[in-house]
Amino acid sequence: EFELHIIYEAQETNVKTIESGKVMVLDPNSSNFFAVVIEGLSEPYLIDGKGLKSLLRKYLKKIADFQSRLANVSKKGFKTHLLEERISKTWLKIKRLLKHYAHTVSNLIVELAVKHGVKKIYVGDAVKNKNKESNLNSIADQIWSLLPHGKVKDYLKYKAKEYGIEVEYISEFYTSGVDSSIDGTVCKENYTPEARIERGLYKTKLLGFLNADINACRNFLKKLGKFDLISGIEKLLRLRIFHKLKSSSAILPY
Repeated sequence: EFELHIIYEAQETNVKTIESGKVMVLDPNSSNFFAVVIEGLSEPYLIDGKGLKSLLRKYLKKIADFQSRLANVSKKGFKTHLLEERISKTWLKIKRLLKHYAHTVSNLIVELAVKHGVKKIYVGDAVKNKNKESNLNSIADQIWSLLPHGKVKDYLKYKAKEYGIEVEYISEFYTSGVDSSIDGTVCKENYTPEARIERGLYKTKLLGFLNADINACRNFLKKLGKFDLISGIEKLLRLRIFHKLKSSSAILPY
């Protein structure tokens, strides 16, 4: 196996830098890979992660089967190099899949940011120290560990720079359990996780039911001093990467 890396100097382009001070906030999760809310924009976005999770589950089950067979073959004293090679190739497929997905998602986010005049992107800091090959027994835990949120953040940093957009982490403390519809700080005193009536919904006082990840994004805006009743309150738009929509530009609703 060979991997080719091409390094080249990009030509200068007359890219118009963004002058507004809008921010975009991204809340990382699993089935909803990223929830996306843009300051002042009523339509929120969910970048779907179910297609990626399905493929990862398929590959991890293959690896588990190969490892089980490898242990049996090794006990009997037979050669194991063929099974070891198959395990290695499957991990290589996973690596390529994650890289492709991370590039596709980062392209999509940058395109959304440019379209809506975003000057700064904030990513929930739960994704730090993640994305290593996992030795955990649970496939669900392995999938969460492998989901490339951190890679997306790294790719965003250099892709967004071309447009003068900055990318930073933001603390996720208490954002999942504070009502984003009312004024007040995001802190322990205002933490009401019982309002999250099920995993995907949060019952707010003023806006009714909101997607829980979108509620968390709105709380990011609160932390940034960008509180309002408009951002992210309308019906969410789900963006799928591996199904009908092939490229980032085709995904954007114009």
